[in-house]
Amino acid sequence: MESQGDGYTPVCTESAEVRSATKSDLPQVVALDIAAYGGEAYSPHVLRQLLDVHGEGVLVLEGREGFEDGDGPGALLGYVLVANSSRTQVSWVLDLVVDKRYQGLGFGRRLLSAAVRRAERDGVHAVRVTVEPGNRTAVGLYRSLDFVVEADDPDYFGPGERRLVMTRLATRYPMR
Repeated sequence: MESQGDGYTPVCTESAEVRSATKSDLPQVVALDIAAYGGEAYSPHVLRQLLDVHGEGVLVLEGREGFEDGDGPGALLGYVLVANSSRTQVSWVLDLVVDKRYQGLGFGRRLLSAAVRRAERDGVHAVRVTVEPGNRTAVGLYRSLDFVVEADDPDYFGPGERRLVMTRLATRYPMR
């Protein structure tokens, strides 16, 4: 594997596995969320309840044997939280977090693709996500997986809290 120029050699994406989250993953999920959002992270109580409510919609990416990092096998590199609505047959990506050390290596794509496949397997017709318009990396990731901008809401989370609402139609672009 080629070094990125700063002495860091990226990990092999095959040395990580996407799987359903369990209660024992919560401490690492909480740590990932705090690292990503600081004071705006979900509380441990909320994350625990989200796991209870959305069980199969919470996926983690775990380093496997041969994982080339100091954290070693069993370390969580990221997670995705998806809420499905059987009434509307629409899923919402509520959170997608990849440890900053592993961003840009395809792990976010693996998590999101697995979550979309699972939602579509469960019969949803669309998957939606909100994203800050200035987060070009996230917008690019969603676009690359056939999400399109459905709305641009200047006050989505309140005054001045602009978000794009992006949608991926399962019927038009089935995930393989």
